[in-house]
Amino acid sequence: MTYGRVNDVIFYKGVKIYPTAINEVLVKYPEIREYQLVFTKEPAKFEILIETDKPSEELIAADIQAVAFVHADIRFVKGLPRWEGKSKRVAIK
Repeated sequence: MTYGRVNDVIFYKGVKIYPTAINEVLVKYPEIREYQLVFTKEPAKFEILIETDKPSEELIAADIQAVAFVHADIRFVKGLPRWEGKSKRVAIK
């Protein structure tokens, strides 16, 4: 996995993932308060944590697949860790 600037591109399993494109999908859902893209190196995994009280998993998953071109595990959570009052949008583990 190759990681550039958050606003640029992430190479994951040979596919370019643009965090800004995923952001454009997720901001369409007013019920989403925050989200975090989590990329794990070993084993390779892409997960999206979504902070919401009203999950719309099927719609969100289809929209993300259309722009990410790779499978992402989507988990709905009650809260995300905050740094300086806001969540960290991309995490590499």
